[in-house]
Amino acid sequence: MIFSPEKKTRKKFSHRVSAWEKVSGYSGRNIVHDGKYLEVVKYSIPASDVALTDKKIVFFSDLHWMGGSSRETKIIREAVKFIDAFRPDVIIYGGDLVSYASRIKSGIDALKSLPAAKTRIAVTGNWERYKKWISDSSWKEFYAEGGFDLLINQTCTAEPFCFYGIDDIKSGSPEVNTDFSGKYNVLLAHSPDTAIFAGRGDVLKKINLILCGHTHGGQVRLPFIGALQTSSRYRLKFDYGHFIHNKAGTHMLVSSGIGMSCVPFRILCRPEIVFIEFVNAI
Repeated sequence: MIFSPEKKTRKKFSHRVSAWEKVSGYSGRNIVHDGKYLEVVKYSIPASDVALTDKKIVFFSDLHWMGGSSRETKIIREAVKFIDAFRPDVIIYGGDLVSYASRIKSGIDALKSLPAAKTRIAVTGNWERYKKWISDSSWKEFYAEGGFDLLINQTCTAEPFCFYGIDDIKSGSPEVNTDFSGKYNVLLAHSPDTAIFAGRGDVLKKINLILCGHTHGGQVRLPFIGALQTSSRYRLKFDYGHFIHNKAGTHMLVSSGIGMSCVPFRILCRPEIVFIEFVNAI
């Protein structure tokens, strides 16, 4: 199946939002490592197939690498330590590597420093797509140098998973052109807005899990209030957390990411990486 957004209908997909229910938000996170510079949040997802049991995925997003400041270097070092201990089968990066093109080389070096895994894949974010002068092939080469396979409306199979990386809806050209025929199908979308676009009923029922970043969890959160705003057409609906579609049963995880955008600080919203472990559903 192939479809892509049309200009006339791209702005609103409100009819697809009501079926998404939040299971846990920022205050309900399962923090398994409260590091000095970042947190590690763990999700245990029921294994729908025996082949999934004990499989592990690391997901992180939104580095917005500025060139290797002391803060950035310490965050990466801590991430390496935690990922090494988790020993994932798959490492996934959710886009927005750098804000400025001059930082691409050092951003790629940061990715390169991460632990090895059988599969390491990435998707484009809006900041990659803002740089219209950089071709898809160039982005793929950059990420390959960092040890990641960049998916732009493409599939990557790593049994028992089938991953589909969709381009960003804000500044890219997202398309869904796969039948999602794996034992466990995972949609990688930088923004939850892209996931909602892709979530037509005939597609969503074939997707088991969606991984997103982009919102930064709001980046600035206040006690008892939460995020003040996010870069989403749905405002705070998908600011952060674990969501389940009440008709399709699809899980969606939205991470607060690692870096900072627009304002150079976070308030009550720490950088994080996500550990996902598939557990016996019985």
